Amino acid sequence: MSKIKLILRLKKVWVYSGATGSESIELVSKNNKYHVSVDYIIDYYHKDTKIKALKPVIKQELRMLDKNERGKLFQKDFAKLNKLIIKIKNPNNRQIAEKSYQQLQQFVKNNKYDIPSILVGQGFY
Repeated sequence: MSKIKLILRLKKVWVYSGATGSESIELVSKNNKYHVSVDYIIDYYHKDTKIKALKPVIKQELRMLDKNERGKLFQKDFAKLNKLIIKIKNPNNRQIAEKSYQQLQQFVKNNKYDIPSILVGQGFY
């Protein structure tokens, strides 16, 4: 039997809080042939988390999610994250970080919907 290496795109992320406190993701293959929903995120991660230049951004975003949970997230945290993004030299990596920044802003604004996709598989998320 041969192994098939399949790269899936992240389509949707759900985070449920309260008594049920769980997270789910929906994955789709590039050609939309395969659709997978995963309730417990174990051993799944965003492939861009392996990019060394993005590690400080990911670390800061995780801190910000923690602060958001405790109600202690401030605009200065977003300013700090923005400074980290500006320091990224590679335009492709900067674009990934900017997209994650926008997703984080939406998550904080809507509270509990769609965490930044780059944080899937990182810590609790």
